[in-house]
Amino acid sequence: MQTSLHAWATGSGVALGSLINVSNLLYQYNYATLNGARKNVIITAPPVDPFPIRTIVGDGTERGDGMITLDWLITLSGYAFEYIVDTYFGGGASTSVAMTIYTRDYYQNTFKRYNANMTLPSQLRGDIEYLRGNRMRIRVPMRNLVAL
Repeated sequence: MQTSLHAWATGSGVALGSLINVSNLLYQYNYATLNGARKNVIITAPPVDPFPIRTIVGDGTERGDGMITLDWLITLSGYAFEYIVDTYFGGGASTSVAMTIYTRDYYQNTFKRYNANMTLPSQLRGDIEYLRGNRMRIRVPMRNLVAL
């Protein structure tokens, strides 16, 4: 059932042992029809780049800075997406929530914890792609990442 190590929990600075594996959590809601067979949730995300903006300064050296952002791509069913919206975004009443996430690190190719602001996927921004059979691919923006 588990297809990735990506995990999350509501709030900042949540301990690693308290994070919830996202694939396992969403699996129970990931079916195409009510009471239908469940399918694995697919999560892909690039590694976190700690210096997304790179600038060449006067002496020719490179300086890295910038707000760290990351997008998780999640392939799931409409029911699982509805669970995310209802559970984490108050049924769509909120557009952002403070989370602790566990995702891949850029340089060490391991997983690390980060505080982040998870943003509600938006159809207008192109974050939601509808697939066949009540499946969808959503882009979940994670903003203002801070390593723990």
